[in-house]
Amino acid sequence: MTSPFTLSGSANVFEAALNCELAAADGTILASMPFQATAGTGTWGTYSTSITFPRGHVGQAMLRVYSISAKDGSRINTVTVPVTLG
Repeated sequence: MTSPFTLSGSANVFEAALNCELAAADGTILASMPFQATAGTGTWGTYSTSITFPRGHVGQAMLRVYSISAKDGSRINTVTVPVTLG
């Protein structure tokens, strides 16, 4: 995938609040951002957001989509997808 790319899907999370993080194979965070689904808290909503990462990064990376726990601020509902940048 190249920069920018579109991340889209569906989620049922508290207040429709989501976060994503793109990390290089060495753990360097290339992009991190919050975004919203169209619905949440007991209802499935869709989302679509554009993610931009610095040029020059190629190879394996991990894309994580998650929500933040209102109870303790920890990451919950994490989905991790391996991706190839290039």
